[in-house]
Amino acid sequence: MQKVKNVKDIKEIKKIKKIKKLAKVKSLFLVSISFMVFFFSTASHAAYRAQGWSWYNAAIVDYTDDDEQPKKEKQPKEVTVTTQLPMSYSQQLADFQAYYQEVYDKALITQNVEDVAYAARLNQWMIEQSKGYGRAYKEALLKYPELSHELKFPTAQVARQVAYQEEKKEQSRAIETLSKQYGLFYFYRGGNAYDQAMAESVQDLANQYKISLIGFPVDGQALAVIKNNHAHTNQMQTVGVKALPALFLVDPIHKKSHPLAYGFIAQDDVKKHYVDIATNFGREEI
Repeated sequence: MQKVKNVKDIKEIKKIKKIKKLAKVKSLFLVSISFMVFFFSTASHAAYRAQGWSWYNAAIVDYTDDDEQPKKEKQPKEVTVTTQLPMSYSQQLADFQAYYQEVYDKALITQNVEDVAYAARLNQWMIEQSKGYGRAYKEALLKYPELSHELKFPTAQVARQVAYQEEKKEQSRAIETLSKQYGLFYFYRGGNAYDQAMAESVQDLANQYKISLIGFPVDGQALAVIKNNHAHTNQMQTVGVKALPALFLVDPIHKKSHPLAYGFIAQDDVKKHYVDIATNFGREEI
């Protein structure tokens, strides 16, 4: 009877040991799971930090010390800085143009309907961008009127007529101002058709503004249209004529000369040349 009791006790003891063993295994399993969760959460956080912002990654400093703040006497083991600057607008546009050219070239060679359609869509997008710039430009001119070309050079029909009258007045002032000091020397070839036509225009200008005009026929063939012709000797060399026909401003008192026109040009252009010289080519007022 005592033996049976001992056997039962032994079985009971074995059962208790088995239960304790299972509890220990379960405890170890839970500890392992907790460690794995901690490890992967830490790795995920580190990966997120390594990703950085959209345009750059911040510096990552790896310290040998495990403390949150590095000690002053210890230096960082390694510093890694990754920087990616945004593309300039010029580079963005250049890249798009290169891409569009490739798409267009592909469509031109393959002549595939889808390729052509895609190239056409890109082209339409560029057209819309240009229209958008045009709308913004008009708005900018209203906001900043000093940028408008119309202020100085109006294009309306009535405005052009006004501008033309102002231009004529300026030409007259320039001619009258220079004519007080300068006369005209006209060097020409009497046997040349262009020089003959130019002679009529020059004499007509002299008549309008009462300018002293002297003609020098370099080939000896004087033109009757020029009222005052002188025989040519060395006057071309004296004033520095470089081509024919030539029209020069000459100040006989101070012995100064200035080329006014070379070649056959219209009378209106000669008047504009007067303005150029009188204003020092736009640098000064008359």
